Amino acid sequence: FYALLTGVLLIMAIYHIVIYFSSKMIHYLPYSLYIFGLIGLVLAHSGFGGQYVLPQFIFFNNDGIIVSVGLMVSALSYFIYKFVALDKLGSSFKKSVYITIGLGLFNMIIPFFTPFYYGIRLLIATITPSLGILLVWGIYAYKKKLPNARYLAYAFSTLMVGAILKLLEGVGLLPSYWIFKNGLWVGVVLQLILFALGLSNLIKTLK
Repeated sequence: FYALLTGVLLIMAIYHIVIYFSSKMIHYLPYSLYIFGLIGLVLAHSGFGGQYVLPQFIFFNNDGIIVSVGLMVSALSYFIYKFVALDKLGSSFKKSVYITIGLGLFNMIIPFFTPFYYGIRLLIATITPSLGILLVWGIYAYKKKLPNARYLAYAFSTLMVGAILKLLEGVGLLPSYWIFKNGLWVGVVLQLILFALGLSNLIKTLK
């Protein structure tokens, strides 16, 4: 399953990198980087990366999670910032995107200087305000009916549903069916598809 998921994510990332270079639309670059972060998270979390991709690289199994999440936070922050046109709404949003990107970069760097025990705790401490900022952005965009706000809402809704299904399966409230066991990753793929649809809609609007 993880090999298939990694393959799908890799194809999506490369495809949108190609679109970025051909269209010069900045939105596609952070979107692609977000997917690369997801690939790193899948490989590190599953152990698939350390077992098959880089078997001699122990760092990949543990600290790879922190680095991958840091990349995801930074890339997703800038993607949403551009995706719903927050960059056109004043300096307050610009300051908040600097904060979220900065916290993401901090988590990408810190594993090289601290043990995993401390790094994972710093990740948890710093990811909370970042996700809070992204949540505020999403609510604001939806209330103000900003461009692509509905795609953003749908994307995070599917992710939340997937995460909840996985949580309920994990605590024994749902049977261990494939869809429940892998609910989080299914939600991630659906989220990426909805973002891609939003980008496609954005291109049509610009035309």
